[in-house]
Amino acid sequence: MELIPLNLTYLYELEININRNIQKQMRFTEQWLRDINTYLDPQMVMDAWIPLLGAFSHKLLVRLAVSASILNVFTSLFKWIFPEYRPIWWLREFESKYKYRGFNLEANTCDTSAGFPSSHAITFTAFAFIFFHWLLVKLNKRCDMSNFEKYIWVLGFVSLPLGILWTARLYFLTEFLHQCIAGSLLALFGVHLFNHYSSHLLKLKKWSTVLLVLLLGVVPVGVYFAMIYLVDMDPHWSVRMAFKWCSEVTLMRHEAGPIYVLFRDFGYLLGVALSCPLLQNYKNNRGSHYKRQPATAILMFLNITALQNTPKHMGRWIFLVYEFIRNCIHSYTLLTILPKISN
Repeated sequence: MELIPLNLTYLYELEININRNIQKQMRFTEQWLRDINTYLDPQMVMDAWIPLLGAFSHKLLVRLAVSASILNVFTSLFKWIFPEYRPIWWLREFESKYKYRGFNLEANTCDTSAGFPSSHAITFTAFAFIFFHWLLVKLNKRCDMSNFEKYIWVLGFVSLPLGILWTARLYFLTEFLHQCIAGSLLALFGVHLFNHYSSHLLKLKKWSTVLLVLLLGVVPVGVYFAMIYLVDMDPHWSVRMAFKWCSEVTLMRHEAGPIYVLFRDFGYLLGVALSCPLLQNYKNNRGSHYKRQPATAILMFLNITALQNTPKHMGRWIFLVYEFIRNCIHSYTLLTILPKISN
């Protein structure tokens, strides 16, 4: 089945030259760009950066965790429902047709999920925007700024690291430019919606929210069988493409697979739902930093230890259920248990 509409093919033909030019100009920074890919990976943001910065303010932690959980789930669903080529796959698949030259095809990260939208761009944009906005609100107590001025400053602060992240994704032929831009715009739209409806989101009841998450979890299951029986599409198409064209198969990670990502993100979202209602802990932001920061460090250590001991060789379902539970416990601990320890 043809996966590329004609308008996307035309867009790929235009944008692939941007990837090639970035590879030419940035070839001496390859290791640095690889580190950017690693340390700004959505998994790293969820497991390390969110709790690390959230240790300084529970309000900041709630905003980061809730936004990341919702945005990541919808990103994973979109990738699952509307699979799109990554540049490295597209170049390899249609190499005989286009005969492009000048690419370093060995420089890729062997991602196994579909390309659109960029999950790196979505997660980091939301994370950086919320953090810098919180920082400016703190600074605003000393220097008076209007909301518009704060918004412009935040966009300025976010633009530089975001541009570097985009460059890394384009360099490794992991994403096209439109996939990065769309990811960041979707993140900004999601953060705007969260800010607008935060008063309602923070008041959601526990079991009604859990039920919503469980109902939402039916969607990827339905899509899986619809792909097989209705549209004759391979649900594991992106994984097979990665196996087919990855220059070094050992670089492929179980944690990057589309089904794993769905289990990870739904587990994290379920932990957030189990922490509802969030309003009381959100308002009670007076926990002791002397208790909160060491407690956060201990929780991060336990979570990373659990991640490193994931049972990858005990069968697919044990692996997936383990990661679902780990992420659920992680977000629930941050949002519910951590405030009780630090008070």
